[in-house]
Amino acid sequence: AEAAGYCDEIVTASARAKGLVGQILLFSRQRTATAEVVRMRDAVDEALGLLRSAIPATIAIDARYDAPEAAVSADPTELHQILMNLCTNAAQAM
Repeated sequence: AEAAGYCDEIVTASARAKGLVGQILLFSRQRTATAEVVRMRDAVDEALGLLRSAIPATIAIDARYDAPEAAVSADPTELHQILMNLCTNAAQAM
C-alpha cells in the first residue's frame, strides 16, 4: 500500500514535469495553450501538496473551500504555475 502511494506521487510528478516542458514550449511559442475544465479544488490541493515541502515549517497552510466544486476553463499547467507563484510569493513575503 505504501509503494502504491509512492507510485501515485511519481505519476503525478511525471505529469507535472510534462506540463512544465509544455509551458516552456508555450513560452518559446512552439506550442499553443489548450484550455480545459479544471476543478479549482484539485488544482489548489495539488499545488499545496508540493508547496508544503518547499516553504518553511513555521508557515501554516489552512486551505478553506467556499465553493469546493468550482471549476474554470484554463490550461492546467498555466493554472498550476500561477498558484505556485502566488503561494511562493506569499510565503516569501512572510
